[in-house]
Amino acid sequence: MQNSALTLCFWTGAHVWAQTLPTSARSEFNRQSQEAGVWAGASLRIGDMNLFEVSGEAAYFSEPNEILSVRVSRLSANELWYGYRLDSVDNTTHLEVSGTAISVNWKRFLADSFYLRAGLEHFNLKGEYFIASESENVRLHVGDMSRQNALFALGNQWQWESFTLGCDWAGASYPIAYRYASRRDEIESNTVNKFAKSGETTYFHLLHFYLGRTF
Repeated sequence: MQNSALTLCFWTGAHVWAQTLPTSARSEFNRQSQEAGVWAGASLRIGDMNLFEVSGEAAYFSEPNEILSVRVSRLSANELWYGYRLDSVDNTTHLEVSGTAISVNWKRFLADSFYLRAGLEHFNLKGEYFIASESENVRLHVGDMSRQNALFALGNQWQWESFTLGCDWAGASYPIAYRYASRRDEIESNTVNKFAKSGETTYFHLLHFYLGRTF
């Protein structure tokens, strides 16, 4: 109930503020002549593993207040992004994760620049385990994960003629289905287990900033 009230207050404030702007400075007015766009962005997904995301997106303006888009992303994580590092006297181990994602998105503007975004996503992740010792360094492919997500986000997208700047302030990817295939059942650690179980986790998205051009 509290979250709904905060969302309503934010939307109302954004709408009132937008009405005070000159027509030429309003994003809604500047979207009228746009038909398509491309932009690049970056964000962080918070979950069992914190995934850093870099993305590119192609968009179609079905109407000035509605956008359909396809986003392709590169996902990565290692001990720099999350703190599951295992140390012992003889060796150091950690897990590195990399993968790609593709999503289809629908964006609806509720006020001048404020929008709701929903979509469907498929991503694949590969996990590699590193064992470093004084005598050798070993890289092992421990598993692969594929996952289908439902996506939701709230954000702002500002439009100045052909230049676009935007941000998903907060969002989430909820797992619809996932599959994990282990390649190294003999490796057991909290880190590897986190990767195996991350298919069940809802990821929260923070500050997906993006910019680009429209035409």
